[in-house]
Amino acid sequence: MKCSKCGALISEGSLYCEKCGEEVQMVPLYEVETELNLKQSISAFFEETGILNGDKYSNGEITGNSVAKFHESKKKRINFTKVLLYLLIVAIIIVFVGFLTIYFLQHSSGYYVRKGTQYTASYEYTQARLAYEKALELDSENTRARVALADLYCVTGHLNEYEQHLMIALEYDELSEDELLGIYERLIELYITRQRGKDVRILLEQCDIAVVKEHFSHYLVKPPVAELSEGDYQGVQILKLQASEGVDIYYTLDGTDPVPGENGSLYHLPIVMENGSFVVTACAVNQEGVPSATVSFSYSIENGNVSEPVVYPVSGSYALPQFIELDGNVDNIYYTTDGSTPNSSSKPYQGPIPMPLGETLFKFVRIEQEASSKVVQCKYHLELSDAISNVKAVNIVLDYALGAGKIKDESGSVDETGAKLEFIYQCAMPIGEEGYFYIVYERFVDSDGSSFYNGNEYGVNIYSGQLYQLKKDMYYNYELVEIESES
Repeated sequence: MKCSKCGALISEGSLYCEKCGEEVQMVPLYEVETELNLKQSISAFFEETGILNGDKYSNGEITGNSVAKFHESKKKRINFTKVLLYLLIVAIIIVFVGFLTIYFLQHSSGYYVRKGTQYTASYEYTQARLAYEKALELDSENTRARVALADLYCVTGHLNEYEQHLMIALEYDELSEDELLGIYERLIELYITRQRGKDVRILLEQCDIAVVKEHFSHYLVKPPVAELSEGDYQGVQILKLQASEGVDIYYTLDGTDPVPGENGSLYHLPIVMENGSFVVTACAVNQEGVPSATVSFSYSIENGNVSEPVVYPVSGSYALPQFIELDGNVDNIYYTTDGSTPNSSSKPYQGPIPMPLGETLFKFVRIEQEASSKVVQCKYHLELSDAISNVKAVNIVLDYALGAGKIKDESGSVDETGAKLEFIYQCAMPIGEEGYFYIVYERFVDSDGSSFYNGNEYGVNIYSGQLYQLKKDMYYNYELVEIESES
């Protein structure tokens, strides 16, 4: 420290200047100019900040309520900072929510449906399929995705998958009316295009939604009706069938369901029922190929006193070849083996009939002067025990013909023109006391495709396979002729 008077250095702790004896000044003296400049700076600060707001600052003190205003200003600055902080937090939240919204929108079922639609429009069918499948993975009951995927399969020709996805869509609980009608329309069009008219009827019959039934009611067909009531009648009866205008009627007489183009007859004339039991099964079919439900009408017709045929043996299973024969009067008897009811156009009975292998249903009827007897049915099952097969018997004859030089190869060729011999299995039957034989006959087929039976027949023992030539005696019974072995 220096003396304020003489400027000499003063030792630490001294109270007086050792040189001039001046008392040491402990508090620094401020220059007036410096103090004035300080006051002006403070005044300028308060004026700029608005703290004084008209109050005066003098001698280092603030007059009026400037102190309160100073604290209020400070509080305002703090509140402004808080507001900025809050706004920043809100902005962060908005950005975060927006990001999440965009993320979920781009990973939602609806997003993938839109992507699938875009891919389909640009013919990128594989990518479209994957997009629709992803949409269904996220929401298995998204109707738009399911129907769009079905339509995609239709466009690419996968009609089974097309039908499958439409049927799944029908099981959804919340379908709008337009969605329901659209799905049913697609299925109906598919069934009609694929000639599955019966499935149209089943689809609509199983539907319990009134608006759907009403909208597609024109596809449903009422079944035919019979003018003749079911029951028992005396004498020939004429059965007429009726159906709605513009539809066709198909029917059967053997109890099976009529199927247009496969089974049954097209009704165009009344059905004549002469004698016996009749079951008429019919359905109506509209122009789109949709059939009605089938209906059946049963009748029993007694026409005069025509005696029914007596058939032997009785129905049953047999292990040895049998003849089916009629007893008593065998005139005017006709029979069928295809399950249909015999009439005067059926095969006439002309003598014992060899029982066919396997299971066969015979129907016999006697028809005299347009009156028919009751139809007699016999069902047989013939299965030979320990016997060679009928196919083996034909091969034995073929081997013989090849070895004898009758044919050139196993196809039966006889010359260079393309003509050939065929060997046809006919039946299995007993021949006299000689045993049981498969009967195989020979047929000549010319190069132009025409054919005829040339009279050669062979008998092959069903057990030993021994081959014989066959000839008939004066009563048309078979006789065995041994075939000499080739030397």
